Amino acid sequence: MTGTIILLGAYGSGKTEIAMTLAENEAANTKTVLIDMDFVTPYYRVQDCRERLETANVTIIAPEKRVAAIDSPSIPPQAIGYMINPPGVTIVDLGGDPNGAVVIAQYSQQLSTAQVWAVVNFSRPTTPYAEIAQIVITEIASAARLKITGIIHNTHMKQFTTMEDIAEGYAEAEKLAAMMQLPIIYTCIPKGFTPIENCPTPTLSITPNLKNSWEK
Repeated sequence: MTGTIILLGAYGSGKTEIAMTLAENEAANTKTVLIDMDFVTPYYRVQDCRERLETANVTIIAPEKRVAAIDSPSIPPQAIGYMINPPGVTIVDLGGDPNGAVVIAQYSQQLSTAQVWAVVNFSRPTTPYAEIAQIVITEIASAARLKITGIIHNTHMKQFTTMEDIAEGYAEAEKLAAMMQLPIIYTCIPKGFTPIENCPTPTLSITPNLKNSWEK
């Protein structure tokens, strides 16, 4: 895998965990940069896993702290260079709503060849069904002035996830992909789970690493 991959999706979709997993997987084979561009969410941060990711040879571009939604976050110059001219593969974790995603819009023309994958978790109240998920991810992509090129299915309920949850979510993901005429790039499952039987989509095994501040 080479080039720039931009992950977008609603808050709680699991973008950051997926971004880190993809970065670690790719770093075994090619120069990999992970850019945390989710500036306004206060909860999940690539920065919290910096040591582990850098040990895996992932180059991290991440803010030291979060900014308020009313602020105007700026993209570090080195991040722009890595996005437009990836040294191998550059993975971007984009903001989880239109306000967070708009920061990248000014570079949309230079990113016209980037892969833009929408992460969807059908266990979240903001995206319970394909029809609603389409509206949410389309609004985020529109704010970023990017065209979605694929879907990542990531239905989960953290430690309470069951295979039934994943299978039901995958049915919605297939519906969403058909509605938008897009491929499903991956279906994500917690590490140790058995992939969905006869699923035609590649499986991405996720080991949860991020927690909210109130979780132990």
